[in-house]
Amino acid sequence: MILDDLERILDRPAPGGAMTGVASVYREALGAILRAFVKARTGSRLLLTSRYDFRLPDRSGNDLAAALVRVPLVPLAERERPKQLRAAERIAGRDRARPGERAQKLRGEAVAAAAGNPGCRRC
Repeated sequence: MILDDLERILDRPAPGGAMTGVASVYREALGAILRAFVKARTGSRLLLTSRYDFRLPDRSGNDLAAALVRVPLVPLAERERPKQLRAAERIAGRDRARPGERAQKLRGEAVAAAAGNPGCRRC
């Protein structure tokens, strides 16, 4: 099971804070998923993707997210970022557009700021 862009259900991270919480409306559901995978006696796996690390204390104070294996990903290499943008443009049917000089400059700045993260809207 893959839960992608988990940051969408997390509380707003505090500046300098190491971990953020889960929004209250999603705590019960995410807790049930984490408990189910801990108890499962199958080969099933759970993959969560998020730009932020999180905690999810249960009623007894145990952090349900503590046992998760964290795998930090590095940003795309600089030479790979324009390739990713061109691929996204092809998929969106915008690969024939010819942006002006100002648009190209802004696009380059956006690609650098996102560091290869296609979902980076607030970087």
